[in-house]
Amino acid sequence: MRRKMDIGVDGWPTDKRHPVFRADATHDQAAFVARELRRYQRAYGDGSLPGSWPALAEAVVLCAQFGLALPAWATAVVLVLLRERFHKAPKGAGKKGGRHSKPSTAHNDFMKHFARWDAVIELQERREDDPEFRARLRQNRETTFSAVSRILEATDPTATVGNVEKSFDLVKNLLRTGKGMQFFVPGYRNPLTR
Repeated sequence: MRRKMDIGVDGWPTDKRHPVFRADATHDQAAFVARELRRYQRAYGDGSLPGSWPALAEAVVLCAQFGLALPAWATAVVLVLLRERFHKAPKGAGKKGGRHSKPSTAHNDFMKHFARWDAVIELQERREDDPEFRARLRQNRETTFSAVSRILEATDPTATVGNVEKSFDLVKNLLRTGKGMQFFVPGYRNPLTR
């Protein structure tokens, strides 16, 4: 038999008749969450103590559990951690980690492929919509890739006709197989690059 004070794995009483589950208990829950987040912030401190990281993890889990936004102090720490992870090679990669051992390098290379694919699609759509433009530029694969190569040469010196064609085929195949989400285009306020 469950007693009134038995606590479940989620940290809440197992007995639904417990006072915390009353209709007016949302104030109690809000006070509990606020109290716990303050406690985690104090435990985190400046991040140099052994208990810092478990306190941060507890704050993230608590906010996720209650569907709340992270407090400002935790958000700042999580962004710093994400930036560090984005710009560093993982442990064990060493000098032989390869060109894509850093997530930022891999992302930048994938974005080059995506930009080339996007330029080809833009050119093809413009050709379909504008009869005058269609008359100036014949519709075939080679002229499309060479035109895109000329357009991109100012911003992407590696955008040769062959590279544009390879990038186009790569992205097209990834999109067809459902793996195109790796081409996430961040907004202009990308927090990982600041």
